[in-house]
Amino acid sequence: VAAAKLRRAQEAAEAARPYSERMGAVLANITQAIGGGGDAPALMTGTGKDDVHLLIVCTAERGLCGGFNS
Repeated sequence: VAAAKLRRAQEAAEAARPYSERMGAVLANITQAIGGGGDAPALMTGTGKDDVHLLIVCTAERGLCGGFNS
C-alpha cells in the first residue's frame, strides 16, 4: 500500500514538472521586463526606501477543491 502511494506521489510530481518550469519562465519574464524598464509601476519596482516584498500568487480556478492549491 505504501509503495503504491509513493509511486502515485512520484507520478504526480513528475506530471507537475512542466507546469512548474513554465511558471518559472513566466516569472523570469516578468522580472526581466520590470528590471530594465523605467515605465514599470512603483508597485512592481519599489521605491528603494521600504523593505517591502511583492508576492505574485498563482492558483487554479477550481473553486473550493480543498488541497488542490495548497
